[in-house]
Amino acid sequence: MPPPDEEMYEASDEEDETKEARPLAPNYQDGVRSGWGASQEAIDSTSQYAQTFKTETKATIIKFLEETPYAAFRRHWVDLRMVGKRPFMCLQSVGRDCPLCAIGDKPGAVTAFNIALLSDDGVAAVKSWDCGVKLTQQLRTYHNDPKIGPLNKRTLYFAVSKTEATKRQQVSTMVNPVRERDLKEDWQVPPLDDAQIERLLENCYTADILEVKTRRELEEVAAEITGEDAPDEPDRRWGGA
Repeated sequence: MPPPDEEMYEASDEEDETKEARPLAPNYQDGVRSGWGASQEAIDSTSQYAQTFKTETKATIIKFLEETPYAAFRRHWVDLRMVGKRPFMCLQSVGRDCPLCAIGDKPGAVTAFNIALLSDDGVAAVKSWDCGVKLTQQLRTYHNDPKIGPLNKRTLYFAVSKTEATKRQQVSTMVNPVRERDLKEDWQVPPLDDAQIERLLENCYTADILEVKTRRELEEVAAEITGEDAPDEPDRRWGGA
C-alpha cells in the first residue's frame, strides 16, 4: 500500500500496522444476513488485523465517529527483499532515536481517524483511516467550518473516492460532505441510527493498536537498506550493555 499521500487529498491504501481487529458484533436475531455489507463484516470479524479504510474509484459513504484523530505518528515505508513495501512506525513518534532516520530514510506524517464505513444493505463497520498531510488539513478545515463541522456531527456523512493515476496526474482522494437527509435519495444508503452509532463507538480503535518495533528490529531493517551488517546485539549473559 502506498504511504499516506503527500499529493492533494490522497490517503494510504496500504494495510495498517496494527495487531488485532475490532469487528462490530452483528445482531443475529433475524437469522443469517445477506448483502455486501454483511459479507464484508463476516470477513472483518475473522481477520487478526485491524481494518484499514481503502479508497476506491467508486464513491463510498463514511461517517466520522470521533471529532479528533485517535493517533498521530510518523511512519517509514521500506521496500524489503522478497516482501515488498512494509510500514514501520518511526521511533521518534515515541520519543526515541530511530535507526531508519539515522540512515536518511524520511518518514511521513500519519493522522488516523475512526470512521464507520456504510453499505447499501444498512451494515456499518469500524475502519481506521490513515491520512497524509494534505488530506488531514482538508479534514481539519471541514471540522472547523461552522456550516459543516464538527467531523462527527450527528447528521454529517462524507462521500469519498479516488481518481485513477495517469501519466500526467497522480492519484488523489476526493472528500465531499453529505447531509443525512440526502443519503437515501442520492446515495441509496440508509443513515445510521443512534443504536448503531453507539455500538460502533464501542469498537473504536485507540493508539495502543499501533505496533512499535524494537530498536534492534529497526536496525536490522536499516541494515537491509544499506547492505551493511546490523550492529551486534550485546551479550547480556556477560554483562553487556
